[in-house]
Amino acid sequence: MTVKASLVAGATSLCVLLAVTFLVVQHIWIDGVDLAVRHFAVTHQVPVLVSLSRAVVRLGSVPVAVAGLALACGVASWRTRSVRPVLAALLTMSFAAIATGFTKEAVGRASASFAALPATGTDGQSYPSGHAVLAAAAWGLAALLVTPPPARGRLVAVSAAAVVATGVGVGMAYGPGHWLSDVVAGWALGVTSVSLSALLMTRFHPLAAPSTEQK
Repeated sequence: MTVKASLVAGATSLCVLLAVTFLVVQHIWIDGVDLAVRHFAVTHQVPVLVSLSRAVVRLGSVPVAVAGLALACGVASWRTRSVRPVLAALLTMSFAAIATGFTKEAVGRASASFAALPATGTDGQSYPSGHAVLAAAAWGLAALLVTPPPARGRLVAVSAAAVVATGVGVGMAYGPGHWLSDVVAGWALGVTSVSLSALLMTRFHPLAAPSTEQK
């Protein structure tokens, strides 16, 4: 992942996170979107889809996501004979965990499971969705670690990680726990975490684009 790509991805995702957070805290039109999506999800609970969403959401749980990332770290460390993949994982997950905890406490949003309205300033911990953060951060970084350049293989891996993160987020919004904006913010924070790590680890081959310098 090049410096430019890291900067663009990180800046874009951070802007999305800040914009959504502002709308949530100020209760601007996004509340209406959250309520509409929540109403649709509650009134369209199909048993097969409920079971499927619960299964997919597990990919964003701590045991599964961390295990997947640990496996990717092992593969990348073995291939490069370096501990840099482990450092990248620790940096990404530490930033994601700290930022998620801080945002949850600062916003204090009531969970969709217990509140009729997406209220903030409570003791709720709904915003952002931890599952969405973890899915985007862990699987996104894993995709970068296990696929060194060229770009084609990396594009496939990153696309697969995006599908997983999307599935986890949709499952959380369809299930009982989160408003849609919780999920969107979680995705944005997860991508920001990966981008920050990639930016700081650009000297590490699996995260960096192939050099064009002629030797």
